[in-house]
Amino acid sequence: MDVSHASCLRCQDTGRKCDGYGPRNPLPSLKSQSKPKPTSNPLVIERKLLPITLGTTVLQSRVPITVQCKDVQEEQYLQFFFAETAGDLSGGFDNPLWSDIVLRACNEEPCILHCAVALSALDKSCRAKMTKPPEPTSEEHHRYALRRYDTAIHEVRELLQRRQDSLRTVLIASLLIFCFESFHGDIRLALNNVKGAVELMYAWLSEQDGTIAPGHFSPAPDVIEDEIVSAYTRLDIHLLSWIDAPLPSRGKILRFATTETFHIPEAFKSMIDGKVAFDHVTNHIFQYLGSIQRSKAQASEESTPKSHISENSISEEPIAATELRQWMKAFEPVLVSARTHGGVNDFVGFTILRIHAITVEICVRSALFETTTTQAYDVFLPEFREMVALSSAIVNHPRFLKSFVFNMGFVPSLFIIVTKCRDKTVRQEAIDVLKAAHPRREGVWDCLMVARIGEELIRSEEEELRSGRMEEKIEIHLACLNMYFELPRPPRTLEDIEMKRNRQGGRGYLLDWVERCVDMNVVAGP
Repeated sequence: MDVSHASCLRCQDTGRKCDGYGPRNPLPSLKSQSKPKPTSNPLVIERKLLPITLGTTVLQSRVPITVQCKDVQEEQYLQFFFAETAGDLSGGFDNPLWSDIVLRACNEEPCILHCAVALSALDKSCRAKMTKPPEPTSEEHHRYALRRYDTAIHEVRELLQRRQDSLRTVLIASLLIFCFESFHGDIRLALNNVKGAVELMYAWLSEQDGTIAPGHFSPAPDVIEDEIVSAYTRLDIHLLSWIDAPLPSRGKILRFATTETFHIPEAFKSMIDGKVAFDHVTNHIFQYLGSIQRSKAQASEESTPKSHISENSISEEPIAATELRQWMKAFEPVLVSARTHGGVNDFVGFTILRIHAITVEICVRSALFETTTTQAYDVFLPEFREMVALSSAIVNHPRFLKSFVFNMGFVPSLFIIVTKCRDKTVRQEAIDVLKAAHPRREGVWDCLMVARIGEELIRSEEEELRSGRMEEKIEIHLACLNMYFELPRPPRTLEDIEMKRNRQGGRGYLLDWVERCVDMNVVAGP
């Protein structure tokens, strides 16, 4: 893939000619009149956006913020960001990260303001292009987005070179940069650029002396808010699955998460309460799953019987599993309420949380499987059916967004179904839901990519039955799901050079699928 000329997802989907960004079609920076434009492309993967060390500042008390915009156009885009784009990024959840923290950062740092405005303009461009008939303003929004993003990148680099930037500003800017590049279609670039910020978050956490207070994710919320640490915890888990590079020498950000049991009430009063509690519960779950994976790896090296792994790890299971069961019980009343007419605004968020809970339960129960064969997952057929039904209800809901969202939704859960479920009807229903959700992307997870993986698996299985020969597949391990998967190569009609590279545990293989699905969209259409 030519990373110097990326194109946004919806431009690919609608067949538009995308201007992209980079040297092939350079767009001038807003400050290019007073400064010579750098000869190197500031967006290529090799650039080092983040320095090794950065200072930190203590946050001031929260007061009403009025962001000073340079003109009416910038003000309109910024208003659209907080009225529409921020909600899209949250994916059905009311997340202060986008609605409050980014707002205050826009007031504090021009580079954050320009990142937010660029994202807003790109969002408006894609929305305008997808109307029927497409609105002619789409191209104007798109060019404005690229100009402002170019300005933001230059400003971030200048701040870093002067080392006058705070760690918090860099972390927020990196999240917005990740969202812009992901929305614009260059996932590999987005992941590589945010990797440096993940390293900075890990370094900052390792320097903190205090323990994390109950109910918090950050050891110092007055410096780096809980929402930012939580966002990077999720990013770190996914980086370990997607980046095509050796695992970093450090551990995971998750290792700094509190191990204290989180208090679960008898019933949650709101989605916010349920979401915060679920994030804590899943942190404990992933810590447990990590211990299982380490035990299996050690047992493999020492030829330890698998039954011994279960005995060593089972003591941790009641804590993780009990918390999850308590959460699911406390969540049921608000889920029922969200399914009524009065809860229509919360339906998508609540239903996604229910799908997440089922998925995490499957991960916990399958962690001690003595075999990784697909047959072992037949026991989860009732859960698979429920996840497909819930996902279908989300896609058909009027508040569902066929857009890029930062938070994970149902796509990774349906990935488990299309790769592990042997019930043909359920698997085909999952593929149909994914196609109906197109062009939805949740972080790195593209719904059409997962659907086409499922279709290719079905095709290869039918071919194996017909010919009696096993087709080549690659086994990968996804840390974000703590599972092994056998995946097909993309269709042989596409170039296969990149697929022959040696992979580290399969990391990066799904990115090849994402990039090839862009080509498949151009050739075959949705």
